[in-house]
Amino acid sequence: MKKIVTIIFVFFLPTILLGNQNPIDSLKLLIHSADNSQKVLLYEELCFQYDEPDSTQKYLQKAYNLCVEQNLDSLRYDLVQLIQFFFIKLGEMDSVIFYLDRQRELADIVQTKYNKEVDLGEIYLKYGVSYSRLSKYDLAVQYYTQAAQIYDAQKDANGLASVNLNIGNIYYYYLNTDNYQKALEYYKAAEKYSMEASNAEIYLRSQLNRSYVYKERSEIDTAVFINKQIIQFISENKELYSNMIEEIDFEANSALGGLYILTNEFQLAEKQFNKLMTDFYENAHERKNKANIYGSFALLYNKWGKTVQAIDYYEKAISLYEELGYKKEIADNYKELSQLYAKQSNFKKSLEYFQSYADLKDSLFNADVSQQINEMQAKYESDKKQKEIELLTKDQEKQQLFNNAIIAVAILILIVAFFVYRSYLIKKKANILLEHQNIEIREQKEQIEEQKQEITDSIKYASRIQRAVLPPIEIFDELFEEYFILFRPRDIVSGDFYWLASKNDKIYIAAADCTGHGVPGAFMSMLGISFLNEIINKTEINSASEILDRLRENVIDSLRQTGKANEAKDGMDIALCVVDKNNMRVEYAGAYNPLIIIRKGEVIQVKADKMPIGIYFKEHTPFTNNDVEVQKGDMLYLFSDGYIDQFGGPSGRKFMINKFKELLASISTEPLTKQRDILDVKIDMWRGEKPQIDDIIVLGLKI
Repeated sequence: MKKIVTIIFVFFLPTILLGNQNPIDSLKLLIHSADNSQKVLLYEELCFQYDEPDSTQKYLQKAYNLCVEQNLDSLRYDLVQLIQFFFIKLGEMDSVIFYLDRQRELADIVQTKYNKEVDLGEIYLKYGVSYSRLSKYDLAVQYYTQAAQIYDAQKDANGLASVNLNIGNIYYYYLNTDNYQKALEYYKAAEKYSMEASNAEIYLRSQLNRSYVYKERSEIDTAVFINKQIIQFISENKELYSNMIEEIDFEANSALGGLYILTNEFQLAEKQFNKLMTDFYENAHERKNKANIYGSFALLYNKWGKTVQAIDYYEKAISLYEELGYKKEIADNYKELSQLYAKQSNFKKSLEYFQSYADLKDSLFNADVSQQINEMQAKYESDKKQKEIELLTKDQEKQQLFNNAIIAVAILILIVAFFVYRSYLIKKKANILLEHQNIEIREQKEQIEEQKQEITDSIKYASRIQRAVLPPIEIFDELFEEYFILFRPRDIVSGDFYWLASKNDKIYIAAADCTGHGVPGAFMSMLGISFLNEIINKTEINSASEILDRLRENVIDSLRQTGKANEAKDGMDIALCVVDKNNMRVEYAGAYNPLIIIRKGEVIQVKADKMPIGIYFKEHTPFTNNDVEVQKGDMLYLFSDGYIDQFGGPSGRKFMINKFKELLASISTEPLTKQRDILDVKIDMWRGEKPQIDDIIVLGLKI
C-alpha cells in the first residue's frame, strides 16, 4: 500500500494540484515538501523530463547522494541501474562499471534486509558487455562465464541465450579470423537457448551474426539463405515483434543487398537498397540507417562501374554522417572516394580525399594521446619560461638546480635499476614455478592418456570377444546360398547382435537390439546370445513365439526385474524367424522389430508385437507366432531400429521406416553383397556430418 501511495504522489499529484503548470516546475515545488524516499523518486522523474545529459546527470547525482546520506539502500539499488542505463547511452563504460560495482555491493544487503530479488546473472552480464566495449575481452569473457554458471544453475534459457550471443560477438567482431568457428558455435548455442525461452530478438540476432561469419568465410549462399529466412520471419510476424526487431529487419535487408554485390547481382542489390530507402528512412531517429543505405548505394554503384552515381551517394553519406558525428564512417567513405578517384586517374581529388581520410583517422585513433601530448607540451613550455626567469635573476641557483637534477637523476636510475633487477628475480622465480607446473601438467596428461588407452584397449578386446560369440560366416555360408550382414556398432562394442542356429532341418535366425549401446549394450547382447543358444540346444521349444516367450522369462529372471518404480527396464527388441526350406514356410515372432519380405518388387511387412523382451505390463501376454508361406526368390530382411532412426538429410530428420522399405524394394533384385554396400553408402550419405546415433544391423536372406 505504501508503494502505491508513493507512486500516486510522484506521478499524479503534480497534475492534480498544479493543473497545466510546467511538469518540471511542478516536480521542483513538490520536492520541498516531500520526505526523503519521495524526493529520490521525484529526482528520478525530473531526469526523464530533460533531454540534455548534463541536467539528467545532475538530478541522478542528487538522488544518489540522498540515498547514500539517508541509507536508503533499496532505493539506491534501483537507482544505480537507472544510472547505468544513462551512462550506457553516453558510451561511458568506465562509469557503467563503477555503478555496477555499487550494485554488486548492495545486492547482499537488499536481498537479506529487504527480501528483494537480486539477479546476479544480469549484473555479471552487464559487466561482460561493459568490458567488451572497453576491448578488455579477457575480463568480458570471465564475467560472461560467471553469468552463464548462474543461469545454468537456474535453468534460465533466456540468460544463457544472451551470454552465448555476447561471447560469440567477441569471437567474431574483436578477435582474429581463426575464431570464426568458435563464434558460430556460440551463436548456434544462443539460437538453441533463445528458442527454449521464446526470445525472438536474440534468436534473430544470433542468426544475423552467423550470416556475417559465413560472409567472412566466403560461404555466400549460406549467408544469403539465412538473411532471407530472417526477413521472411519478420515479415510474417511484424505485428507481434515490430518494435523489438525493427533494427534486425533493417540489418538483414542491408546485409542481403551487400551479399548481392559480392555475387555481382547488381540489379538485385539496387532493388534491395531501394526497398530499404522506402521502408526505413522516414523517422528522424533512423538517420543513421539512411546514411548506411547511402553508403551501400555508393559501394554498389562503385562495383557496378557507375562512377557518377557512386560519388553522389558517397557525398550524401558523408554529409549525413557529419550531422550525426560518426567520424569512423566519415573516414571510411573518404577512403572509398579516394580510391574511386584514383581509378579515374583524377589524382588531385584522390589525394585530397586520402588526406582527409588520414587526418580523420589520426584524430580517431590518437585523440586521447594528442590531448595528453598538448597538455604535457604546455606544461613544459610554462616550466621552461619560469626556469629562464629564475636563471636570469639567480645565477647562483642555476648550478644548484643543475646539481640537484643530476642527483635526482642518479637516484632515479638507482631506483629504476633496483626495481628492474627485482622484477627480473621475480620473473625468473615465476618461470621456474611455471616450468614445474608444466612438467606436472604433462605428466598428468600422459597418465590420463595411458589410462584412456588402457580403457580403449580393454573395450577393443571386449569387442573381439563379442564378435567371437556371434555366428561365424561359415555357418551362414553353409545354411544360405545368398545372404548379407550389415553390422555397424556405434561404439567399439555393440548393443545390437545377430544370431543363427540350425535344428531338425530348420534354420533359426534373429536380429536384436539391446537396451543401450557401447559396453552396457554389449553385456546385454552376450546375455541374449547365451539364452537363445540354451533355449535351442537344451529345450524342445521350436516355434518362434515360444522362443521369445522363454527368452523374456530368462531375461526377467536373470536381471531380477520386479516391475517396481525406478527399477531399470533393461531388455531387448528382436525379430526372430524359423525358416523351413523343405516346406517353403517361415515362422516369425517379433518384439517391436518387424519382418520385411520383398516379393517381385512388392513389399510385405509382418508386424511385430508392441512389447519388449523384458519386464513390461504385458509380460504375461504370449508373443504372436506368424506363419508365412514364402516363394523361391523372396527376400527376407531382419533389422534393428538403428538404420531407420538415424538423423540426416536436408532437414535433419530420421530416415523412417517407409523410406527404408522403398530403399529395400529398389535394391531387392541386386546381388546381396551389392545390396549391403548400397545400404552402407546410403546411410552415410543420409547422415552427412551428423554422428551415428545408434548401433545398426540389417540381415538380408534370399529364399
